[in-house]
Amino acid sequence: MYAYAANNPVRYIDPTGLTTSDRQTADGKKERTSAKTSNPDVNRKSKKGVDINLFPKDHKIYKYAKKVKNPLNDKTFIIGGHGNVYIIEDDTATSISAKKVAELIKNDKNYSAGMTIKLLSCSTGKRNDGFAQNLADEMGAGTKVIAPSKTLWISSDGSLEIYDLEEKQNEDGDKITVKNQGEWKTFTGRKK
Repeated sequence: MYAYAANNPVRYIDPTGLTTSDRQTADGKKERTSAKTSNPDVNRKSKKGVDINLFPKDHKIYKYAKKVKNPLNDKTFIIGGHGNVYIIEDDTATSISAKKVAELIKNDKNYSAGMTIKLLSCSTGKRNDGFAQNLADEMGAGTKVIAPSKTLWISSDGSLEIYDLEEKQNEDGDKITVKNQGEWKTFTGRKK
């Protein structure tokens, strides 16, 4: 299994390759250019694996995320990347804001309005005011975002578990490591 929790301070940086811009056309309408990242897995032919893979290619978790099964079929858009309560990172360990992740999702040809978004990113669902809720709000009113409340562990076969490891003392006074189970939490986009 492999998991990673980003402990970087919250930074909102527009990393190279992760930009979206609006420009005004001659008739006054805004035209959006597409967001890009250095390594998303897009245009895939099956619903196995993530839609956008922001894990570094040289980490084992990058390959494991490609094996994640999507039980909700074509109704769920999955994005994976290292993260914490307030951010997700791209493959260069640069923090990406919820606004930038929303732009990546909206500009992906596999995404359709109304799809549920599932975050494979540690602790992004831990707080009601955290990354998952911010992403739901950026995606628009009514959009559902599912995220883990604790560390997300992705096995080599693509299976998922949510838990933090904690040290406790048993009745003999010995320190033992136990799993503190987490859960998938659902957040709904609110009107701005």
